[in-house]
Amino acid sequence: MTFAQSPSNHLPINYDLECDEEFCPDDFESPFRLHITLPRTLKPAAAGKRLTFHSRERSTGTGVVTSNDKTTDLETIHDGPLDPHFFQKGFYLEAKTGFQVWPGSRLLLQALLCELDDAPSEGSAFTRLKYWQDRLLRSSTPLNILELGGGIGAVGGSLAAAGANVLMTDLNVLVNHGMGPNLIRLQSSSGDCAAFFPFLTSMLPAKQSEDNIVQEPIVIGCGCARPTVLDWFKPVSEQLSHDACNNVDLIVACDCIFLRKIVDPMFNAVAEIFRNAKRSEEVTCLFTYQRRNLMGVFITLEEVLDKIAKRGWSVQCLAWRKVVVEDDGEHDLYLFEISSKGQQEALRNDVESNCEEKKES
Repeated sequence: MTFAQSPSNHLPINYDLECDEEFCPDDFESPFRLHITLPRTLKPAAAGKRLTFHSRERSTGTGVVTSNDKTTDLETIHDGPLDPHFFQKGFYLEAKTGFQVWPGSRLLLQALLCELDDAPSEGSAFTRLKYWQDRLLRSSTPLNILELGGGIGAVGGSLAAAGANVLMTDLNVLVNHGMGPNLIRLQSSSGDCAAFFPFLTSMLPAKQSEDNIVQEPIVIGCGCARPTVLDWFKPVSEQLSHDACNNVDLIVACDCIFLRKIVDPMFNAVAEIFRNAKRSEEVTCLFTYQRRNLMGVFITLEEVLDKIAKRGWSVQCLAWRKVVVEDDGEHDLYLFEISSKGQQEALRNDVESNCEEKKES
């Protein structure tokens, strides 16, 4: 599948979403602090709220903290001894990269939280972004978001603060040493998540609850969040409850698609969630993809799009921008939306075609 980006959906950095970062050498395990200040156009409980996320590594590329953002002197490389989580079960390369924030996180947060320069009309490039902004920020019903590869929780925590119910998932080591501790630090002093339990009651096996640092949903700003373990190499039905999958409105996955070996497992998880959502035709997945060098290790955009096409899904590029990555130069960063609607329409067409053939025979 070929792909050509359009100037009409180019989305430059919007500084209404503020980011800054600092280095805290006294904290060996999580020495970096990424601060995200939410746009002041949000609901009062979220407007201008400053969220702090502790991370093992500094953010990467100019797409997270740019030259226009506030920064302090940062260590380029954490020079301490062996990573403290190295020998823990589930600590793979993809787990290590989850301990830092990547440019796709800022792109998705801006796309969902920042007002667009021009209110898009029907059929314009940003129609879908406007739709999801309305669902998240202006609907009377909270948006239920399932996040894949949540890392340290920067995306899920920010979306929860803006008013969503976010079920944040990742490997065990990241849930317990990344997003879980960060959500506890972000917890609002008051609020009630009881109404959101059908979606945020997530874990099926009782033994899994013993591993997770957060046992109940946490109120953050205007919304609620909960972290839980989800391994893409295992069936989703063995890890998440029926209510969790059944009540999903939107799936988000930032900076998850880079290693070739994990793309099919992630898409398998997405497919299972699509099948089990009660409004399956309405549920879509927003994911970011960043072009890279070393394509022998990393999957190309064309390969990703081909895998989506072979599943019968529809795909649309909602936004893109250029980012600079240390030691790797300038690359394009994209925000895509995939939907199973194309697959469902194809199946209906096949059924209708078969019925017509039987009538003729």
